[in-house]
Amino acid sequence: MRRLWTIFNRDQIPGNEAGQPAAGIYEEERNFINQALEAGLDGSQGEELGREAARYLGRKYGVPLCSGTAALHLALRLAGERLYGSASGISTPEGSGRGGALYGKRVFCPDFAALESVAPVVYEGGDPVFIDCGETDWSMDPEVLEIAFRKYPQTGIVIMNHAYGCPGQVIEIRRICQAYGALLIEDCSESLGAEVWTGQEQSIRRGFVLSETPWPRAGGFGDYVVLDFSPGRIITGGAGGMLLTDDRYSAEKALYWAGGARTPAPWDQHEELGCCYRMGDLTAAAVRGQLRHLDEIIGKKRAIYKRYADKLEGDLAAMMPTGEGVRPNYWKSCMTVESSIGFRENRGERDYTYAGQHGTAAPMEIIEALAALYGEAGWDGRRQGSISGKCSPLYKPLSLQPLFRSCEAFTLDGGRRSYRHFYEEDYRVRCHRAKEYFERGLCLPCDAGMLEAEQDKVIEVILACYSKAGTL
Repeated sequence: MRRLWTIFNRDQIPGNEAGQPAAGIYEEERNFINQALEAGLDGSQGEELGREAARYLGRKYGVPLCSGTAALHLALRLAGERLYGSASGISTPEGSGRGGALYGKRVFCPDFAALESVAPVVYEGGDPVFIDCGETDWSMDPEVLEIAFRKYPQTGIVIMNHAYGCPGQVIEIRRICQAYGALLIEDCSESLGAEVWTGQEQSIRRGFVLSETPWPRAGGFGDYVVLDFSPGRIITGGAGGMLLTDDRYSAEKALYWAGGARTPAPWDQHEELGCCYRMGDLTAAAVRGQLRHLDEIIGKKRAIYKRYADKLEGDLAAMMPTGEGVRPNYWKSCMTVESSIGFRENRGERDYTYAGQHGTAAPMEIIEALAALYGEAGWDGRRQGSISGKCSPLYKPLSLQPLFRSCEAFTLDGGRRSYRHFYEEDYRVRCHRAKEYFERGLCLPCDAGMLEAEQDKVIEVILACYSKAGTL
């Protein structure tokens, strides 16, 4: 029984000539899966996971769901109902079930993130407004968020992510949200187990103590918190997600919607629009088993990141910054090309070109070389999934995606709709960090079961890309 497509076949990978056995599942996973089967998949594993995850993050309620996207979707519906008295199927300007809970409302969203961090905003009729990432970490920049609020002070919802497993400046972002009366949805899909320094004094949120420890975990700050357990996450059930909150009504309403919004009656009775979003028991059992080993997994991920930093950081490359006052979970080990000789790489919408130069390397050049190391022939849409399990480009900013080109986006320069020449083809915003990191960076292989010999070969390939004897 294999758990993750992200776990390498240890008999096939470079550096494992001795044939170290493949990683299996944890014993707790086997036990919980067997319990789920013996109980007839009655939902008890999901209920236990909800309680355990909530306790782990210091929240009151956890609602297990089929995906992180489902969790974000329900968080947005709850926020829409709370702020605007509107949720799909209750009352919207266009009638029952039309328009969405966020119909015509702006939502501040991270620019340096995956599509899943914003797609449910569109599902519910909202208008995403993208906020650039910071320099000391790659999550939402509080200064840019403040600029956006000054232009759109009535915005009621902020979604922030903790990019690549490193907590962002969530305390400052929460302070800004409170100042403007906005709700914060904290997307912890990539940061489960990461921690944030709050100082020796206890932090106060809405009249009660946020945490009794100066190192609460990411996920302890938002009005609603989203987790994701899909393949490739730090722990996974092959699918799954979770919504966490301290509000009992929100937890019960999310569970009601996720079960199809069936009103108690002798027949199927629907008075609101529900979703089939509940988590399966086998998924919950797998996640429960891995949650008990999360600290161990984070320790392995940390060692891999630090080994990359020791070997690569300097004149050629820089590892992803981790900021101050945080303990990342090191979900991904990311680097940016920093050589004094500028690399030459051009990216179109669906393809790219680069020039091989001695003394520098283009990000896609490194990705191609690592793909070859792992036996992949190249980079295209059909092979993207298998390659990206090992190495991949960084997120392309959502504001640059064709889907969202008409949406507003903010950097330290302000909103892009303020630029008179923005829609001219050759126009470039002066400060767009998410775009800069996308163009210069990549995710390195960092599976928790990675061997040192395997990592040494990865590092050797990266350095070889810089030291080509000539140019193409």
